[in-house]
Amino acid sequence: MMKNIGIIARQNQPAIVESFETLAHVLRKCHKTIYLDTLSEGTVKNAPYTLLTPQQLAEHCDLIIVIGGDGSFLHAAHDVIDSNTPMVGINRGKLGFLADISPERIEHDLEAIFNNCYTIEKRFLLQAHYQDQTIRALNEVVLSSNSKSSMLEFEIFIDNTFLLREKSDGMIFATPTGSTAYALSGGGPILHPELNSIVLVPMFSHTLSSRPIVMNADHVITINILEKTGILSADGLTLHTVTENQTVTLKKYPASLNVLHPSSYDYFGALRTKLHWGRRNG
Repeated sequence: MMKNIGIIARQNQPAIVESFETLAHVLRKCHKTIYLDTLSEGTVKNAPYTLLTPQQLAEHCDLIIVIGGDGSFLHAAHDVIDSNTPMVGINRGKLGFLADISPERIEHDLEAIFNNCYTIEKRFLLQAHYQDQTIRALNEVVLSSNSKSSMLEFEIFIDNTFLLREKSDGMIFATPTGSTAYALSGGGPILHPELNSIVLVPMFSHTLSSRPIVMNADHVITINILEKTGILSADGLTLHTVTENQTVTLKKYPASLNVLHPSSYDYFGALRTKLHWGRRNG
């Protein structure tokens, strides 16, 4: 039973405040105990709710509700991933691949969820390790050149088996969740969320034969930097410099994120809507 509900609404925007007020009303109506992320305190003035740190929120609550766009959901996921607490998003952004409850359906969808009418998807993360640091990504890990005027040269091994040597602006390593984000802009395929796969998408390769490749996510990917200096990022949140002769190891993170959807959720319908498939011209 979902009794303790945590709310993350970190952007002080009128639309988000409006959805927060609607959400709080619905939760009180359903006799839920409301907890607010400390980083969201500024969004709601004089909020009469118990404040918890992001980690405490994840550990204490039965459900985390994020108000914002996919970026807000993505950022919050990094605080929740190790707790096994499910997350659901109210979309106040542009796309809504992750935050998929529309503001108009807050009451309808949440009441359905509290009546056990929902599905849960397990979304895996990637972790990249280099030197003594480890970073995580729900969408993608990106290795890119730190210079707009020069390409980065590197080689990739899959479970110690040589795959390729590349000279390009870099490489995107995306999860199914991230396949509709940066990797899609780079020409990569869309991966269904249920797939246990990673897609590697070259960025402006020097070789015309270089193409995206999809592989099982249980493989370990090793990247050796051969020439120039690169930038390593995870979900656009972290930036680290990697230099010649350094190695980056990429593999699946052991914990999964539980993404909750109302029972009316339709993944293929979301693709059609967000990517404007099937629209008639004229």
